[in-house]
Amino acid sequence: MIITLEGAPAVGKSTTCVAIAQHDSAFVVPEVNKLFARPKKEPENWYLDRQVARWEMGIRQVQDYEWIVFDGDLFQPLWFSWIYHDEPWTNLEHCETFYRLQISENRIGFPDVYFFLSTTLEERWRREYKRGCELNRDEHRIREKYQRFEKLVEPQKRYFEALQSRFPGRVKFLESISVEANLELITSIPKMEKLENDIEIFNFLIAWLKANELLSV
Repeated sequence: MIITLEGAPAVGKSTTCVAIAQHDSAFVVPEVNKLFARPKKEPENWYLDRQVARWEMGIRQVQDYEWIVFDGDLFQPLWFSWIYHDEPWTNLEHCETFYRLQISENRIGFPDVYFFLSTTLEERWRREYKRGCELNRDEHRIREKYQRFEKLVEPQKRYFEALQSRFPGRVKFLESISVEANLELITSIPKMEKLENDIEIFNFLIAWLKANELLSV
């Protein structure tokens, strides 16, 4: 089964993926920034192309592993460009054109199930602060990052709630209390068959994003 872990920063996606990777039956594909070094002169589609590369890395392993696990949504640029539409980021229309072509050429697809992790604001700050200290960041930088992604939390959840509402079973919402609890829940889910084709899911998400324009904050 192909699954993706998603949620706001510091909810426990990567640490849960590390735990899942300890299982012989699981192959974990890390997020872009952990897999690839950004070039100094970044080509226009560099980040989008890296998402395709992540999918291809996972798909090559489907015959050898029971679980293919993606740390972070392969289609993250869609909702990120929607949420941060007032920033110099790849716009939604460009992302739509790119992904539509990749799906039509069978170069990328949606997971069987998304696990959407969440936690309280206080717990997310605690985890973000701890991680920032481990990376030797000063408190100003840590707080700056935390506040930047405060804007993401609610609309990101709405996006995945819309996906679950239209395609029941595609998203499992998980209160991220501990890595152990996350691991137990994720690995206990029965195998699911994705009945919808990828372009059907994609068309719904694009239409939903365009119908739910966010105001600049």
